[in-house]
Amino acid sequence: MKMKIYDNLYIRTALYATALLPIGLLYYVVYSNAVNIPFSDDYDLILGLAMDSLDVHSIGEKVDILFSQHNEHRLAFARAVTLASFYITGNIDMRVLMYIGNLSLIGIAALLFFSVEKGKYRIIYFVPVSFIVFQPQYWESTQCAGGALSNMTGLVFAMLSIHMAANPGRRNFALSVLSAVAAVYTHAVGLFVVPVCFGLFVFQKRRKEMIWWLSIMAAV
Repeated sequence: MKMKIYDNLYIRTALYATALLPIGLLYYVVYSNAVNIPFSDDYDLILGLAMDSLDVHSIGEKVDILFSQHNEHRLAFARAVTLASFYITGNIDMRVLMYIGNLSLIGIAALLFFSVEKGKYRIIYFVPVSFIVFQPQYWESTQCAGGALSNMTGLVFAMLSIHMAANPGRRNFALSVLSAVAAVYTHAVGLFVVPVCFGLFVFQKRRKEMIWWLSIMAAV
């Protein structure tokens, strides 16, 4: 029986190398162009947050700052990472925050990779995905600390919530809820997860999850 072309070790290795190529190129571009200078929303979201945190002393006031509204968003995740970096290092380095935010692209790619049925041919479908995800069209988000920590990270939490919701089970439901809450408090796009996941529960006729989902999301 003839061996299929994709059973060849060299072919599979070449496919993995091809999929890794845009990942390496994008992160090289991000690293080589990163500067420790605020850009766009960084002034308010990053520097303004650090200054505000120094003016308050109680835990309650700090929590209020963390969850305060920024236009139509509540960027608690970006603020939490910023404050953690600030208190650990004693300063704010836009490049570090930028690198952390850009790691979310790995999360997006991983979710798409593992959403395909397990098998040796999975990498074939992932090659074009890699070129679509890791490309510089959205360069403003990759080069902006606040944008990287909110715009792209919000997508990771949203996708993870939907992925978990689509697979029945208590553990998956709990992870879906936690991811949805994280998505909502990372970027306003997270709000779209609420009707999407509820629609999945309706389609799968999971009545208990419907009730719990609406109750928890209403509280959030």
